[in-house]
Amino acid sequence: GSEVPFAIIMLDNSRSGMMVQCREHLYTGLSRGKLMTFMIGNMETASAICKETAIDKRKTFLSQLLTLGPPA
Repeated sequence: GSEVPFAIIMLDNSRSGMMVQCREHLYTGLSRGKLMTFMIGNMETASAICKETAIDKRKTFLSQLLTLGPPA
């Protein structure tokens, strides 16, 4: 992934913000700052985001492709 000297992560504790933020997004943001990363928000929001994972919400067809095999 891309790196930048400084990264800024906004933690949105609004209802809609909490619906789209997850641990993976937070990790990605934290890992982008090469020199320093600033996280703006509160610890309660950060803790709630860390408890959310997006991996179970992903919509892929991998299992169907593995079951059916390659196209003819």
